[in-house]
Amino acid sequence: MPKYYRPKDHFGMVSKAEIFKFVSKAKDPDMQTCLSIVWLTGARISEVVALTRQDIEEDVDGFVQFTIAAKKGGKTGRPTFTRKDPFIVEIMNYIKDKKPEERILRLKNKRSYQYKLHDLNGIIYPKRKTKWLTFHYLRHSRITYLARMGAKPIEIKDWTGHRSAAFEDYFSQQRVRRFAGKIK
Repeated sequence: MPKYYRPKDHFGMVSKAEIFKFVSKAKDPDMQTCLSIVWLTGARISEVVALTRQDIEEDVDGFVQFTIAAKKGGKTGRPTFTRKDPFIVEIMNYIKDKKPEERILRLKNKRSYQYKLHDLNGIIYPKRKTKWLTFHYLRHSRITYLARMGAKPIEIKDWTGHRSAAFEDYFSQQRVRRFAGKIK
């Protein structure tokens, strides 16, 4: 798998418009769902691949909650969204006929999705590898967004299931100020 990396001083958050480019160019509904879930939840690709239908619950008030079993020794994350979000609407339509124990995504390994994302990067930004996305970049983009919206480190940990103490330092309000004015 080719490696591409954005230095922290070139970091920018992935906007809804930018992820929509990727979702709309991915013709496979499975990949569209994968990208949407990673971007919305900040989950690792390996955590999203492991999701089953019963891990996504809709309540009577119109909220959808994901139960994401964290990898790397973390705890369970429980990001929650309104049912009205267009990405959630598409995800719920994609999974509506799946059995509770059935996996959400068709492919069983993260590497397949990483290759698909690599191909999408080449289609969308063929000459600008500095704009290419990775699933890990999408994760940190969502976490940074939450921090910039005022979420406390403990709230972000509950959202993502992250466990690292370094995580709290990196995403604390003081460190995130260097991105001020860059949210789109």
